[in-house]
Amino acid sequence: MGRVYVAEQRMGATHRLVALKMVRPDISGDPRIVDRFLHECAIVGGLRHPNTVRVFDFGQTDAGEIYLAMELLEGRALTALLSEGAMPLARVERILAQICGSLQEAHGLGIVHRDLKPDNLIVTGEGEDFVKVLDFGIARQAGTDSEPSDRLTQRGAIMGTPEYMSPEQIEGKLVDARSDIYSLGLIAYELLAGRPPFEADNPVAWVTRHLRATPSPLSDTPAGAALPAHVHEAVLSTLAKNAEDRPPSAKAFYEEFTLGRGRHSLFAIPSPSARSSGSSSPNVIADTQDTARDIEPFLARVPEAASADAGTSRRWRIAALVLALAVVGLGVGIVAVELAHHGDEVSAPRRKPKSRPVVVPSVTPATSAPTSATTSPR
Repeated sequence: MGRVYVAEQRMGATHRLVALKMVRPDISGDPRIVDRFLHECAIVGGLRHPNTVRVFDFGQTDAGEIYLAMELLEGRALTALLSEGAMPLARVERILAQICGSLQEAHGLGIVHRDLKPDNLIVTGEGEDFVKVLDFGIARQAGTDSEPSDRLTQRGAIMGTPEYMSPEQIEGKLVDARSDIYSLGLIAYELLAGRPPFEADNPVAWVTRHLRATPSPLSDTPAGAALPAHVHEAVLSTLAKNAEDRPPSAKAFYEEFTLGRGRHSLFAIPSPSARSSGSSSPNVIADTQDTARDIEPFLARVPEAASADAGTSRRWRIAALVLALAVVGLGVGIVAVELAHHGDEVSAPRRKPKSRPVVVPSVTPATSAPTSATTSPR
């Protein structure tokens, strides 16, 4: 999609380092793709799960280049850990719990990652694995739901990474959360076995394996032979060619993987910063309503794309105010006061967010940045 740089984002008298993704010029020149990209950045910017990389800013420069400023991470891509061989089951459980928690929130908002792979999973923290999921929706903006074939063949390139693509994504069909579940299963298999379930040496061969080959049973691998039967079944269920035969959600897969007795909660994995600060409240996945409110300031920056959502929101606000007046008319004073209070909150004018310029005083390619700033495919 483009290059990633270490950049400085200034906010008044303060500043912070960010990972700045600059999208390729040939993509930036397509208005349809630009609109899609900005709209999806607005949605992804509202994700709050502690295992999802934070989006700070996005937009388009005066020169027409589109950019995305994200949290700058220090750690190693999961790819580097995989090169060390198979992992113990307890460690895999912890890593998968965090990935599943991130996916569960995103899928609940209709966001499909579409490029889930070890390079997009950064492991940080000392002594304990703390995972951050990167690049949500980056592959999605290359096509629209009404034009699935464009997503696969845009400018003659497959949008995604062949080693971790689902069969339906390869075929150019519309994809949903179960496509990410397939990719997650490939990663889980590799974590446990120390190698992928298929062997191939070029993109065409990978595509063929995903479409037609049966994955090798985990029990046939040296590291997988001693694993419990339910672990084998859970992982292989994610690799079904037909999406209907896979677990319906990341949470469902994790429950199958752990028989519902996982030691790590999908929704309460404390971040290193929370642990060091001594905070007693865990980082909990936000419910859909809270997340939707967080998304509003981002959507305000792409009003054309968000007009339908804004209209729906206004209708709900009017309905809430009418209900409040009706209750007052019935003389239920206490309830009326409470609803009036909430009505004032939702009808308060929304201030337009201030733009925050992203400054790159001395642009340095991602090769000199921490691992997390590298997004080249495997």
